[in-house]
Parts: sequence; structure tokens; C-alpha cells
Amino acid sequence: MRPNVFGLMLARTHQNLIWTRQRQTNQLRSTLREFYPAALVKFEDLAGPDALAVLAVAPTPPLGPAAGLKEPKGGDESWPAAVVFAAMRCSSARAG
Repeated sequence: MRPNVFGLMLARTHQNLIWTRQRQTNQLRSTLREFYPAALVKFEDLAGPDALAVLAVAPTPPLGPAAGLKEPKGGDESWPAAVVFAAMRCSSARAG
């Protein structure tokens, strides 16, 4: 019986994509741990849509306000952009 070559190729490609995504998520986690540790606290899933949306708009904390992200009012820390401002506060504290 001949194996389904297309099915094997598809499975291997799928596995490679999973490994690549995990490797990139690990690299992102490592970079955030070094430069923006507050981001690790705010986002449960670094590959999730909230984290990726904030990082796409504001890849560094100082770019948050320039991109139109505003600090949440009333202590609502659940909003994804809160991580940008938390990271800015951490960066300022480390630099000072």
C-alpha cells in the first residue's frame, strides 16, 4: 500500500509552521522579558490577537501615544494598550 504523499507533506508543513510560531513566540517573550517585562504580565498569550495588535501599532512603549493609544482611565488595566503604558513606566524606572 502506497502512503498518501500529499497527506504526509501537508502534515510535515503543518508541523513546521507550529514549530516556527513557537520559536518566534519564545523570541518575543525573551525580548519582552529584557526590555518590557510588564507586557509579559498583561498578555496571557503573546501570539494572541490582542498582543499582536498592540505590538503592531506600538512596537516600543514610546510609540504608544504617537499611535493614538491612550492610557486607560479609572484603572482599567484589562485594556491591551495598558501594557504599553506599564512598559513605559518600567522603562522610565529602569533608566532613572
